[in-house]
Amino acid sequence: IILQGDSGLGKTMFLRYHVLRVTSICVYLTAERCTNGVMHAIRAKLLGAARDETFLKTLIYAGALDVFIDGVNEVSPDTRAEIAKFMEELFKGNFIVTTQRLSWSANRVGTVVELAPLKKDQILEYLLGRYSTLDQPEVSHSEYRDACSDFVESVHAAKTVDPALRTLLSNPMDLSIAAQ
Repeated sequence: IILQGDSGLGKTMFLRYHVLRVTSICVYLTAERCTNGVMHAIRAKLLGAARDETFLKTLIYAGALDVFIDGVNEVSPDTRAEIAKFMEELFKGNFIVTTQRLSWSANRVGTVVELAPLKKDQILEYLLGRYSTLDQPEVSHSEYRDACSDFVESVHAAKTVDPALRTLLSNPMDLSIAAQ
């Protein structure tokens, strides 16, 4: 799976959350660590006989070791090519790779899943969920809820709002800042 979306939509958070909950054996790598190849990065995390490349490839190909690689868009084209080659060679393996939109050879190998920006009702729900994360809220929960509702309504009702503002507000990372 190639999980693709704009910065701040939650690709890394999803991958980290998934790694914590997956019941199979897995390895999490940043794409940056794959500069010398994915196998090199995996082997660097292991000790002893587990570092055997043939053994590891067999485990990956058989689906016994899941591989998660984060931030493919942040590395050079050569590193992206190494990652794509690795996925093509071990095509029966289980991979989740995250990236911002880009055209690269792995798009032929995996299923691309596009993360979409939040919709109006999701924006409000997200903002409301941030109340408990505020350090020392200066307003009550009901005042915060009303302010969030008014804010979201005003942005979506305005005809002259900059489309970039609507885009920013559909991004969880930016919404966290707005909640503060």
